[in-house]
Amino acid sequence: MSGIFNVKPRLKCLFGPALQGISFVGMFLLFLGMPMIDMILVQTNMNMEGHQIEKGEFLRFLGIQLFMSTMSGFRQRDFWSMRPPDVETGAPYRFNKWMSRKRYEQILSALSHCSYEDKPFYRDRFWEVRRMVKMWNENMKDVFDCSWISCLDESMSIWNSKWTCPGWVFCPRKPWPFGNEYHSICCGLSGIMFAIEMVEGKDCPKECPHCPKECPKPDTDKHGPTCGLLLRLCETMFQSGKVVILDSGFCVLQGLIELRKVGVFASAVIKKRRYWPKYVPGKTIDDKMKNEELGATNSVKGKLDDYSYDIFCMKDKDWVMKLMSTYGGLTDHPSHPAARRVFKNNQGVYTNKFFKYKQPFANHYLYRHAVDDHNHLRHAIPSIESTWVTHRWPTRVFTFLLAISEVNAYKAYIYFKSGEAPDLKDMTLNQFRRKLAMSLIHNEYLITEEEATRSSKRRKRGRNEILHELSSAPPHAKKFEGTKWNLTATARYQQYVCKHPGCSIRTRNFC
Repeated sequence: MSGIFNVKPRLKCLFGPALQGISFVGMFLLFLGMPMIDMILVQTNMNMEGHQIEKGEFLRFLGIQLFMSTMSGFRQRDFWSMRPPDVETGAPYRFNKWMSRKRYEQILSALSHCSYEDKPFYRDRFWEVRRMVKMWNENMKDVFDCSWISCLDESMSIWNSKWTCPGWVFCPRKPWPFGNEYHSICCGLSGIMFAIEMVEGKDCPKECPHCPKECPKPDTDKHGPTCGLLLRLCETMFQSGKVVILDSGFCVLQGLIELRKVGVFASAVIKKRRYWPKYVPGKTIDDKMKNEELGATNSVKGKLDDYSYDIFCMKDKDWVMKLMSTYGGLTDHPSHPAARRVFKNNQGVYTNKFFKYKQPFANHYLYRHAVDDHNHLRHAIPSIESTWVTHRWPTRVFTFLLAISEVNAYKAYIYFKSGEAPDLKDMTLNQFRRKLAMSLIHNEYLITEEEATRSSKRRKRGRNEILHELSSAPPHAKKFEGTKWNLTATARYQQYVCKHPGCSIRTRNFC
């Protein structure tokens, strides 16, 4: 049984004064990861024509994108309109003072997320985003440690055209049913998402018969794809004794046992699809529990690979709730409030009945919505994915990671810093996004780059002032020959192109 119910989430690289003093930009970049930013900068600069983009300018570009995502119903070019803001028409803000529209569109068109050196020799439709997703997952391993309980579920990234989207799925039960499906895991206490894996489906590259070493099947899949998925997403919790709450889609007993072997406890909802899951006597349990009182519980014990497990049963209003679990027992949860069910008798009178959840059921109902809550924040209108309009699928994956990192920063700010500032608990995601956007637009990297540019210009101007003394040429001056002027020019104040290399200014001054 898991006995670590007091373990709280933590940021591995921040504690004490450093955590309390972190800025909006610092928290956001902590979850997005500077290695990904550096990689995108390198690849984007390879596509840039003219002036290269630096880190501060790229963060300003992201800040402008986030600021546009705080409102909906406007075109991108409306924010660069030369007309003054109007209450009735057009966007309410202008970005010309921060970045020109031409420069913004230049960065947007040159944006790249991968190197062609990453392209494999076999057919892989996901090669452009694999490195980016891997870097995000590795960064989360380095910066975040989850609490004693987590939730694993699905997330959707919006994309409407299946012809331009590898791994495209239609999931009708989701609020946004079209796009890429990701398996994701969230911390139950803080709500921070710390691992994701894309569902590749039929587009997953098959093992090449001529080169099994280059693209082998993962070792974690030896007990099936669901077992492998659970092991990969729960890797950061190995040998910790922590708990993960699973949906019925992950109800595979062998998967729970494999997690138990590496020191992770789990529970999963049992539902009958076409058949009951393997090792689950569902019909027998229903027959035994159908005449029990509301809230009555029982359990079926079993062993698989010498590891114990339980099938917990609870009589609900019109059904029997079943959980497959490798932790817990049928004891009352110390802090969970009484559950209520409403019944209607033969006279049409409604009555309330109350009962207490046992420990596994209470934990399931308390933390099963962690991933869904994260998804609802990410998809709330206006959202980053809906306002950043693009026809490039890799850019959509980047906006998905950007949106996850933003929600993670918002969740972390509320969880870790609301003690020192109680007003943070009432701050909405849209308010946080606007503060973050303004902090990115005026980020410290950009200030440093602008100061260096101004300093360089001052140094050049200082050298010009020291080395040169400019005077006006006399009337009709054409050129200086030996010790006197050639005064044969037709115009009295004739101008000539400057002789300095690269200078095209017409002047009548001489040094």
